[in-house]
Amino acid sequence: FFFKQKTAYEMLRSLVGSEMCIRDRSTWETIREHKFDDWLNQLAEDEEKHRNFVFRAKPIPEACRKPLFEEIVQSQAQRREEVKKNSVAITMQNEKPFSFYERDRKKHESRSQERERAQSQRSVGNQFLAKPVPWFCQVPLLQRMNQQEAAVRKERVAKFAQESLSKSKLPPRMEKYQKELEEKEIREGRQEQSYLGGDLTFQPPRARSVPDLSLIHIS
Repeated sequence: FFFKQKTAYEMLRSLVGSEMCIRDRSTWETIREHKFDDWLNQLAEDEEKHRNFVFRAKPIPEACRKPLFEEIVQSQAQRREEVKKNSVAITMQNEKPFSFYERDRKKHESRSQERERAQSQRSVGNQFLAKPVPWFCQVPLLQRMNQQEAAVRKERVAKFAQESLSKSKLPPRMEKYQKELEEKEIREGRQEQSYLGGDLTFQPPRARSVPDLSLIHIS
C-alpha cells in the first residue's frame, strides 16, 4: 500500500505560477538557513583542504650557497694589510720634495738641538743657587689670623649674650611671683636677724605664713 504525494495543482486546479510548486508539508527551509548551511559546508571543505595540505619547500638557489660575504671580508682584510705595508712608500711618493712637513721637521730638530746644547752649557758652567726664603713666608700669618678671628668671635658672642640677657624679661605672672619670693626672703632674713640679736637662747619653730588665696586665685 503506497501513498502517492499529490501536488498543489492536482489538489486545486485554480493555482497558477509559483503556487503550483508548493508541496504539502509542515516545515520549510528558509533562504537564510540555506545560505548558512552553504557557509558551514564551505568552511568544512576549506578546513579539510588545509588539513590535507602538504608543505613542500623550494630548493635553495645556487647563488645563496656561495660564500660571498666571506670572500668580501677576506679581500678587504688583504687590501687593508697591503695599505698598511705600503703606506709609508705611498706617502713618500705622493710627497713633494720641498713641502712644509720637511721644513717643520728640520726646524723642530734644530730647536731641540739648541735646547740640549744650552742645558749642557748651564749644567757645566753655573750651578743653581736658590734665593733665601723671605721673612713673610716664615711668619705663621694664617695661624695668627685664625686666633684673632676666634678671639673677636668669642667677644662678640659674649657681648650678644649679655645684651640678650639684659633685654630678656619674664612673663608678667612669673615676674610677679619672682618679686613676691624676693620680698618674702627679705622679710624672713630680717626676722632671723631680730631673733638672733635678742637675749633669748631658745627659739621656737616659726610657723609658715598663710598664703593669700585671693591673690593666688586672681593671678
